[in-house]
Amino acid sequence: MLFRRGCCAGCHKRGCTTEWQAFNKEGNRKRRHRDRLLTLRSVHEANTR
Repeated sequence: MLFRRGCCAGCHKRGCTTEWQAFNKEGNRKRRHRDRLLTLRSVHEANTR
């Protein structure tokens, strides 16, 4: 599922352009960063409880 989400929706229509791949990479980086922040926050809350 993760791999499928990483693959752009445009793939099926017009093939993956390098431009789109770069956009995906940037999106993935932001998503990973947000996930890391969320996990850190949840861990911190669990520790303070």
